[in-house]
Amino acid sequence: MIPQRLVNFALLFHQAVNKGLLLFSCTVLAIIIANTKFASLYHRFIEQNFQISLGPNSFSLSIHAWINEFLMALFFLVVGMEIKREIDGHLKSKSQRILPIVAACFGVIFPVLIYIAFNHHDEIAMQAWAIPAATDIAFALGVFAVFGRKLPLTLRVFLTALAIIDDLIAVIIIALFYSGNLYLGYFIPITLCCLLLYLLNRAKFSALGPYLIIGIFMWYFFFKSGIHSTISGVILGMFIPLKVSNNDFPLKRLEKVLAPYVEYLILPLFAFSNSGICFGSINLASLHHSVVIGIVLGLLVGKAFGISLAVHILKALKIIILPENVQMKHYYYISVLCGIGFTMSLFIALIAFENNLIYLELAKIGIILGSLISTIMAVVLMKIFKE
Repeated sequence: MIPQRLVNFALLFHQAVNKGLLLFSCTVLAIIIANTKFASLYHRFIEQNFQISLGPNSFSLSIHAWINEFLMALFFLVVGMEIKREIDGHLKSKSQRILPIVAACFGVIFPVLIYIAFNHHDEIAMQAWAIPAATDIAFALGVFAVFGRKLPLTLRVFLTALAIIDDLIAVIIIALFYSGNLYLGYFIPITLCCLLLYLLNRAKFSALGPYLIIGIFMWYFFFKSGIHSTISGVILGMFIPLKVSNNDFPLKRLEKVLAPYVEYLILPLFAFSNSGICFGSINLASLHHSVVIGIVLGLLVGKAFGISLAVHILKALKIIILPENVQMKHYYYISVLCGIGFTMSLFIALIAFENNLIYLELAKIGIILGSLISTIMAVVLMKIFKE
């Protein structure tokens, strides 16, 4: 018999993950450690090299790089599968797609414009123009789950679809604008991997092993090619078959296996290894820096204004009709909620400011502040709109 206390703890832990509290806790823990005497130990640990050897061949990366390059590729694999599932589900028809697609696009354009307006004079800062464009689906859905229980289910579907499209746009931005020097020789094996995945998909091959083996090779070729290696995860996810027979759903099987690891391990590790901000280096001037202001206002104002404007335009043009139990004020709440940009925004910042630690720290401050303020604002709106 399992002790009741253990059952209660397991349920509590599960709820914490679903509500984004585990990510938040890991972020806070990293910040606390980075501001204590254990800061040097923290940095030495994440920069330790971890090597994989196969005979005379070896492949070595720091623990930090393994998390950001390999483990996050698994996160992007889940993102790829979610995108594919939604395209066949809530985004299957044109009428279902139009609102979240237009809202996501507006919710990307306006934060980027705000960031550019504050940072166009700074060539280094402009490298990170895409930071406020992304929405963190785990945090956003977590806050909605806690404070949006009385809101119509239609809004949760809208938020999920919008956040997934937002992730897809962020992936495209990373692929097009945040790749390093390209080594064209690796494009041949990448193409071959995609061809093999296509053939497996066309043949409705059910076993997941071959897909994953090809995916590992593809990850390596992407890593070497100069295109960010996490893109391989999205591509692999799009090739996993949704359905092979009435009783066999490969994508659902793989998602069921990977999702707990992503939620309980990969995203918390990512948050812990990348959120360590030392307050000793922060002063009032830091908070006034154009990078911080651009990110905070991009997430808080750009997202809210862009998404709300999209809904208004589509409604005014009678392209969409609001569901019977949904009002415009509910979309205002969702638009503010989308200003929580933690995981994907932080990921873009790490790529954009890889060689500039000062700007990276400023970006982290902006992301955490912008996401925190958006969360608070969303909760306040939720209380106002609870009827």
